[in-house]
Amino acid sequence: MNGKVLKVVEYNLTFGETTRQINVYGLFRYKKNNNLYIVYSDTNTKYNYVSYGSSHIKNQSVLSMKVNNKEEEEIIKEYIFKVTSHEELTNFEMISLENIEGIELISSDKLELKEGLLQTLADLTIPKKKEEEKTIPTTKVEIKSKKGGKKKVFFVLIVLLLVLGLYFYFNFSFKTSKVVKTFTCTKTYQNDNLKAKVEEENTYHFGSNERLEFYEEKKLYQFLTAENYQDFINKGLIYKYIPDDADSSFKQSETHHTFETYTKKEIDVSYNKKTSYEEALQEIKEEGYTCEEKVGE
Repeated sequence: MNGKVLKVVEYNLTFGETTRQINVYGLFRYKKNNNLYIVYSDTNTKYNYVSYGSSHIKNQSVLSMKVNNKEEEEIIKEYIFKVTSHEELTNFEMISLENIEGIELISSDKLELKEGLLQTLADLTIPKKKEEEKTIPTTKVEIKSKKGGKKKVFFVLIVLLLVLGLYFYFNFSFKTSKVVKTFTCTKTYQNDNLKAKVEEENTYHFGSNERLEFYEEKKLYQFLTAENYQDFINKGLIYKYIPDDADSSFKQSETHHTFETYTKKEIDVSYNKKTSYEEALQEIKEEGYTCEEKVGE
């Protein structure tokens, strides 16, 4: 089967994730133009259409974006016809979804199908869930009263309470470091290659020992014209600027010709800049940023 149910990560609306799932009916490379495409629909849809777009694989997820021209709709129609007619997919190189866990919906196109065709497509591409009923035997436990039983029960309760107390103490007292100082630094400059103005805003968070705990990076690309923005999207330049980190996201606005990224990074051994408050602040200022200090979160 060519399909799979995937979790949706919808960055085009706002930072963060949604909890939708969709049926992906196929991820494939069309051999005649060597482009990658994806076909899908919402698992709970009441309408008889599919969404589709050009695609890109990023780690364990795929992206969906609007296609460039009307001719690519015919490619999607050809794929659906071949699948539902049980014909060989000669012009299609199918991409395995085995290691893909989610899909990021940037933008898409829609194709209306004949009644019943969507269900046929799902039946032929989406693997059925294995429903295995497990019979759990019922066992009667007879508790006999023994001498000293009450003491044993009391001892077990004391140990259990001690373990729970230590768990909450270590997890909430030691692992949660209170942020006592922050500073936010900004910088604006022109990116001549993208024909866009870039506004950076980075916030650095420090603990009680004035050591850097984590920092957040935001970048806003304001394109000078609609044409500059469309070149950025349609020529695939967007993929070079999408953050790869787990705690990262992006959003875009075709109306305002903007593209914005957000990244949150914990400090670990790979961080190669200053981590003490005064040294870090000085270093960032030397890089041309304007900084504002704040006590507390």
